[in-house]
Amino acid sequence: MDNNKKYLLSKDCIIAPIVEGIILLNLNTGKYSEANLTGKRIINLIENNSLTADEIIKLCSNEFPDQQIENDIREFLKSALKEGVVQIEN
Repeated sequence: MDNNKKYLLSKDCIIAPIVEGIILLNLNTGKYSEANLTGKRIINLIENNSLTADEIIKLCSNEFPDQQIENDIREFLKSALKEGVVQIEN
């Protein structure tokens, strides 16, 4: 994963909050996925601002003091990018 890439929420995605996270719907594919509280925080961070993975990790590390948070965030971004939920800023 290129640490210089900036991620942002895809314009083709809508989000709906739920108690333990969010539902993400890709309007182009009609597919939806569910994200936990960590995923919800990531989406909230990139909803209006494009951020690098390292910036997201830094912002989340205090809120989620899990030793695996860096790996979790990188995996979430990789998966969300594949599903069209997030995109790379041009």
